[in-house]
Amino acid sequence: MDRATPFIVLLILLLVAVLPGCLDGNEPDGMELPHEGTTKYFRIPDFNVTTHDGSALGLWSIDADYVILHVVDPAADPFMPQFAQIRSVLGHWDNVTVEALTIRDSQVYDGKTVGDLRDEVGADWTFSTPEGVIEDILSIQDYPTVFVLDADHIILERSDEALGQGRIVQVIETTWGIEAPEDAHPQVGSTVPDLVWRDVDGVEGRLSDLRGSPVIVNVWEMECPFCLMLFKDLEKVYSNYSGEGLQMVSLDLITWETDEEVRSVRESNNATWTFAVDGDNIQSRYDIWQLPLIVLLDGDGVVQWTWTGYVHHSIIAENVEKLI
Repeated sequence: MDRATPFIVLLILLLVAVLPGCLDGNEPDGMELPHEGTTKYFRIPDFNVTTHDGSALGLWSIDADYVILHVVDPAADPFMPQFAQIRSVLGHWDNVTVEALTIRDSQVYDGKTVGDLRDEVGADWTFSTPEGVIEDILSIQDYPTVFVLDADHIILERSDEALGQGRIVQVIETTWGIEAPEDAHPQVGSTVPDLVWRDVDGVEGRLSDLRGSPVIVNVWEMECPFCLMLFKDLEKVYSNYSGEGLQMVSLDLITWETDEEVRSVRESNNATWTFAVDGDNIQSRYDIWQLPLIVLLDGDGVVQWTWTGYVHHSIIAENVEKLI
């Protein structure tokens, strides 16, 4: 027998022993996966909540074509853009009933009740606290957690992070046989998915509302030096062409960067256009692989020019002038 054979056999045995531990599905940080009753295509467990007005409500008693179940962090300020996304979905269709329920596993946090939170975000749907520990009931892994349910309370989608308006609409329309458009990097001559945001001053807006004017969509993050460098150039372009109708939106890709941090960046660059922390999954919907990104749209929402990386203001202006 070859002298190397025992060594090879020993190596194979070691691999067989080790590999199952790499493929057992456990998260590397020790978090357990959600139990199957709270994952996609299962009927969500029924449970009771106390609403912001003190009423008792059972989840399965909500009668609607679709339900958005939104669980926020009981020990921190909620991710504000998510409320804009939910509000947009609730008003998206005239002939479909969509209800929402926001749950916080704490009646009072930082002096604010769930009713106070509802008033603060300007929501017109039900806010509540659960009877029981919601982390256990729904196997919560992170916040916010968003479920999209059908009329039988079957989970159509579960997201352990913010779930944008575009994604929720796609999930619902897929049940009608409407195929969701593929995510794709913006290409000249194409239209891009609509975006909804709640800006750092609390004002809600959407990309489609800016039709009729040329629009620059700028995607960035704070840890990107070229992103920060670009703001000086964008400010020059905006100051020169905003009077002629140019609109601009800068979306911070990193959802845990706060409104206060983004406002600081805006103010340090004397910027006066819209800044928002992204809550609409733009990274995947626009297939973004590098920052900063500039997408220039004409008044019909059609892409006329894109650029990835830093670019001098003169080149941006040259492309904007074609649309003014």
